[in-house]
Amino acid sequence: MYKITPILLALLLPLAIHAQGKNDYQWVTGYGTFAVHFGGTRINFNANEPAFTHFALPYHFGFDIPCSISDEEGNLQFYSNGCQIINKEHELIENGDDLSPGFFQSIECDNPPYGYDSYQSMTILPRPGHPGRYVYFHPTIESDISSGKILYTEVDMNANNGKGKVILKNQLLRGPHPIEGAFTSVRHSNGRDWWIIIPEESVNVYNSYLLTPDTILGPFSQNWEDAEAAMYFKAGWNVVISPDGKKFARVTLTWVDGVNRFNRIFLYDFDRNTGALSNPQVLKVSDPNVYASWAAISPNSRFLYLQIAQNKLYQYDLHAQDIEGSGQLIAEFDGFVTPLGFSAAFHAMALAPDNKIYMCCTSGIQYYHTIHAPDEPGIACDFRQHDFELPTVNNAQMPNFPNFRLGPIDGSICDTLGLDNLPVAHFRWEAKDALSPLKVDFADLSYYEPATWLWDFGEGTTSQDTSPVHLFPAAGTYQVCLTVCNTNDCNTACREVNLMTVSTLSAQGEVGKFLLSPNPAADVLHLQFETPLKGELVIADLSGRKVDVLTIIEETKILDLPITHLANGIYMLSFFDGSEKIPLTTKFVVLR
Repeated sequence: MYKITPILLALLLPLAIHAQGKNDYQWVTGYGTFAVHFGGTRINFNANEPAFTHFALPYHFGFDIPCSISDEEGNLQFYSNGCQIINKEHELIENGDDLSPGFFQSIECDNPPYGYDSYQSMTILPRPGHPGRYVYFHPTIESDISSGKILYTEVDMNANNGKGKVILKNQLLRGPHPIEGAFTSVRHSNGRDWWIIIPEESVNVYNSYLLTPDTILGPFSQNWEDAEAAMYFKAGWNVVISPDGKKFARVTLTWVDGVNRFNRIFLYDFDRNTGALSNPQVLKVSDPNVYASWAAISPNSRFLYLQIAQNKLYQYDLHAQDIEGSGQLIAEFDGFVTPLGFSAAFHAMALAPDNKIYMCCTSGIQYYHTIHAPDEPGIACDFRQHDFELPTVNNAQMPNFPNFRLGPIDGSICDTLGLDNLPVAHFRWEAKDALSPLKVDFADLSYYEPATWLWDFGEGTTSQDTSPVHLFPAAGTYQVCLTVCNTNDCNTACREVNLMTVSTLSAQGEVGKFLLSPNPAADVLHLQFETPLKGELVIADLSGRKVDVLTIIEETKILDLPITHLANGIYMLSFFDGSEKIPLTTKFVVLR
């Protein structure tokens, strides 16, 4: 039987103001020092499409979670590898060194500086009620390597003219305990404070903490080690809370017969008022000998995606009466490797602010796999392998962000702070169908409980759909506006939508740069290389199947490539110069 220790409810405190909730809008990742395909990558989600910045990373990432935080408006504040804290100017902030002390600090941080190993035990949260202050949770490993601590460090980014200062460092949250490799967080129902939920290793016991303006309360322990759960030894992989804050899932690796390993997902309902778990379910995954599994949940909180064995991706319907039975195989790894032989096998996943789910690769290469429409059932979720190319190689983890755009539960027993869900309009657009370039898919990204939607497409038509698909009358630039409302307020966001029927594409890499036009193309592709090159051009379809190979024997800067034999569709064009350098690669469209 389970036992729940009584949990403290929300405190009565003065009225606060809703922020914009863009604390996860900039990700920092990378590996090694600054060089081609090494160094740091900053991914900025403030625009319609993610933008990249390649910079000199002041430290190495190891097998640790890329950890960063932005302010409420989406401006990068600082990032860390568990050893040092670096501000947006890529400088060590005052008192920001010597993090995570202990036996392993010299191994992980000093010689060589690879970063403190962490699977999912680092995250940064805003200190409630204190704009510009953040609490960074990070792990240590004890000398016996079987136990560790979770510490917290507080940063005030108001100090030093915005360059920041550590005002509390290496404070003990819990431990030493058997290493707890994964934890997650979610907004309290009062709309201000934060729950941090930490599973104990090997057993079905959960410890919650509440981050408030002035302190951290807890632990509040919940023991769910009942007869069924106790059957399975649980080695932790990752935990995830649904974006609506109502479901908590824990992915474990279990030896059920002493030989074969299987995944189990321990799934619970979650109460944002009390931090309590309830309605336990165990989802059994039948594939044996799995490794490095990971889960993520769709923006609408309906679909759970599970990557297992680094080569399979499943989708489960959390609204189904039989959740385990709803599981269906979405994709299997296509075997893609880089020219240097590194695999793009599946690994960790994270839901991004653009409502796509990105998945990194086990070997830490410069590609993300992408679930483009994770709210859709089955293969309609549009999973694309090695789809998102980064300027640098990536470490083998993804950031551990909560949903910063989750507001209070209006009318709940903890709705005591006078906070309202004031809706924020936000959207992205994408011309997904290259064969119909004037048809645009709009994805609603609005938050804080919108109830109605009104789209103005800038050419005299409107829609009240949540995420409409719209056919524009002609190429051009349109000012598209979305207005969202609820009983508290309305908010409007506008974006320019640029639709072109013909464009020029560019590709850049270690071997140089080329321009490709027109796109879409009907009969001939025109290629212009930055410098004279020779090598091999490979055209492949989106499944990776080669459909054409052309050898360039003599160095050239201009090349016309006939494509009359290709059917209408989207293709990948890659240029290899015969070395082991990363090839030049871009997509193009054939349309007649």
